[in-house]
Amino acid sequence: MSLPVRFFEHGDEEPLADIEALPSQQLQRVAFWWLKRVQRQPRLGASLAYQRSTGNLSDCRKIYFDEDDEPWNLLWEPRRRVADDPRPRYRIVYRLISGDEAPTFVEVISVGPKPAVYWKASARLERR
Repeated sequence: MSLPVRFFEHGDEEPLADIEALPSQQLQRVAFWWLKRVQRQPRLGASLAYQRSTGNLSDCRKIYFDEDDEPWNLLWEPRRRVADDPRPRYRIVYRLISGDEAPTFVEVISVGPKPAVYWKASARLERR
């Protein structure tokens, strides 16, 4: 199964611009490769939850990433965050549209460094 990927549009901000704003071309490539993986494996990212600072993002998922990821390698698993370790520094926040059981497409909400990526997702989805 391969789902189409769409970028959430809210005013003049959009996640595609978030990717273009990443500080290196390598980070941009890695982000796009993760999105290709999410197309084939929509539930690859970890589920988000309610946080006081961001509101309810429980219908969203996240992928951690950094420059040295290898998402083109299908054996490479998304990273998990380890306490007190700054890496991975970046996140992709997305959601599955039409529900988790039978999604019809992947909607990318925000891409960028933590914690700003979650605040941006919350603002774009008007969850605060």
